[in-house]
Amino acid sequence: MVSLKPTIRRKLQVSIVVVSLVMAGVVLAYVLHSPVVPILAAAVLYYYTYGNLGSPKLWLILVYLLVDLSKGLIVSWSLANKDPGKTPSEISILFVKDVVSLAMGYAFAKLMGSEGTEVNVLGYDTLRFLPVALLFMTSQTCALKALNYLDPGTFKLLLQVCLPTITFFSWCWLGRMYTKRQVLCVAGVFMFSILFCVAKTRQETSEVMATSAVGLIYTTVFVLSSCSGSILSEKLLKTTGDSLPVQVVHMKVCSVLIGFVAFTAHGLNQGLDGGSWNPLIHWDQRTMGAPVIHLYIPLYLLQL
Repeated sequence: MVSLKPTIRRKLQVSIVVVSLVMAGVVLAYVLHSPVVPILAAAVLYYYTYGNLGSPKLWLILVYLLVDLSKGLIVSWSLANKDPGKTPSEISILFVKDVVSLAMGYAFAKLMGSEGTEVNVLGYDTLRFLPVALLFMTSQTCALKALNYLDPGTFKLLLQVCLPTITFFSWCWLGRMYTKRQVLCVAGVFMFSILFCVAKTRQETSEVMATSAVGLIYTTVFVLSSCSGSILSEKLLKTTGDSLPVQVVHMKVCSVLIGFVAFTAHGLNQGLDGGSWNPLIHWDQRTMGAPVIHLYIPLYLLQL
């Protein structure tokens, strides 16, 4: 097996953590309107966890959670102060992300695989991931759509419904059984999510409530498609003999194929409406943050 040397792996871990701290600090500085607190907090956390006393893996998990929580903030920031008709297409953002992600996944598959490993990207093992890729593409598109109507905090809290949903799907499709305590915990999460929605709607005007209802519909589709894709991908990943990086490449190939069809259809539709075909219309420097934050998270899988 081709593996990274411990010293190189350690340097790579430290580099990713440092970049993560910078990204998390920028997000916190944007939210708090002050760079002092994020910088001090990042320095203290790094020294007392990864740099001195803590476990590197625990620190990587912590930074992963911070970056994951910042996804909604970065996407909302990329859409801030833009007219509704002049925002970048969600399809274009996801397509760019999937193309770069496929290149990264292929490189990791060759790096972490044995010598002479062949990655067949057009065989049956790849095509059977098409339903999973379609479900994940649907969920990611709905997530970007929902952030046009909901603030990042509300969207993240509503996503807690994923836990009871995937528990129910696991019981139905995989026959997985849960203890009474687990069922009570899941039921509690579901009830608190519903109570949050009720409390939020009571404080909103009719106009804001209509906008939130659209965001709630997108969030519901996201939850259903994401949980279904997770269950289906689990079944596929456990029924093949390929390594995890190779299977990720298979899934990313399907995502690129689906994204290319949607990307082309979007561009052709734009041309039929009388405008020139510019698939990356309304992109700017802030728009690049959306695909970058989605690409950054898979790097942690290599480190853990």
